[in-house]
Amino acid sequence: MTPEENNKTLGILHLVYGGMHGLVVLLMLFFFFPIFFGIGRGNEDGALFVSIFMTVFGLFWLSFTIPSLVAGYGLLKRKSWAKIWVMIAGGLAGMSFPLGMALCAYTFWFWFSGGGKQLYEQPAQGFDRHQPGALYGAPQPSGWGERRREREREYTYAPPPEPPNWRGE
Repeated sequence: MTPEENNKTLGILHLVYGGMHGLVVLLMLFFFFPIFFGIGRGNEDGALFVSIFMTVFGLFWLSFTIPSLVAGYGLLKRKSWAKIWVMIAGGLAGMSFPLGMALCAYTFWFWFSGGGKQLYEQPAQGFDRHQPGALYGAPQPSGWGERRREREREYTYAPPPEPPNWRGE
């Protein structure tokens, strides 16, 4: 496979992995919410425990979901910030056996291989011929060089006038 195909595959796998974790969060909340609501209904301590537990549970699972989704999006769009998110998502995925471990191994294999480095170190297509000061591909207007020379002319320093002497000295 080419580096572009590996990049696309890895992006899709991270999106699927993040989506699986998001689905698990929704299913667990749907299943456990009635149970916890029944426990916390009678006493205030139970309600406090349930709310703390659900918050910690949700944040734990979101820590697996969000980095994978962001990394998958960044890989598919070939964003420069994707490298950071892919490292975070790959490391977190490695804690989940067996699918997460396989995704972690594939992520780090691709990212540290020659193809992964080459893919993200080369400039994006079409931006290497950019002309500063003009629209990309647009012809330069007439008199372009003359106006540039006018802006670049040297100015001589003229000191400010002396301030008035208000003290009468």
